Formats: sequence, C-alpha cells, structure tokens
Amino acid sequence: MVILKPENTIHEITIIPRLDSGVIAIVMKNESKNTVETFYNIPTVFSFGYLTFEIEKTVEEKESFEYSVYSFDELTADTTIFSADSTLINADMTLYLGNNLLFRGKAFATNQIDLQNYKINN
Repeated sequence: MVILKPENTIHEITIIPRLDSGVIAIVMKNESKNTVETFYNIPTVFSFGYLTFEIEKTVEEKESFEYSVYSFDELTADTTIFSADSTLINADMTLYLGNNLLFRGKAFATNQIDLQNYKINN
C-alpha cells in the first residue's frame, strides 16, 4: 500500500510492475468519495525491477484509493470512458488496455508516521 501525505501535492510512487514502460496512465478511484480520476502521459524511471513516477494530486487525511497503472507508450486515443469497476476503457482500445495493466494497488492518505500503530482518531 502506498501512503500519500495530505501536506504534499506531488507524490512519488514506486511499484514493482509486470513490465517496464517509459510512460504510464493511472486510473485512481477515491474509495472515500466514490470518484475516479485519470492521469495521462506520466514519465517513469525503471531501475532494478522498480518503476518510479510522480503524480500531482491533492488528498485529504483518511482518504482511501484503489489505482491501476497502465502502459501508455502506445496509447494515442483521446476519448476515454470508465466502466462500472473504474477500469479505463476506450472504444478503440478496450482489449489493448486490458493487456497493458502494469500494476494494481491501494493508497491511503495520512500524515501519521508510525503506521504500525496507526490511530484512526489521531
């Protein structure tokens, strides 16, 4: 799980992807607000099996997210929609995106440092 700090607007995320990709797209579902946001054309750094990238996003304390990372290297279509399960879909690229999922994970927003002893009322 990735921890996002509410005090930051730029978040560095490191994942272990299925494949390397120089550019990615991220679909991020806010489980607290039931909203979906998509980030496109995000450059990455791949090193020793880890993929690192930055997203610019404002988060609030205790927000919970589910996110999917897709290879964006060859995606060029502009029109996108979301399915009921928040998967990024394009009329021309539905099958292509399904095959280019690099990672799926969770994120949580908190300023607390001692996550082993996380307090919900802190």
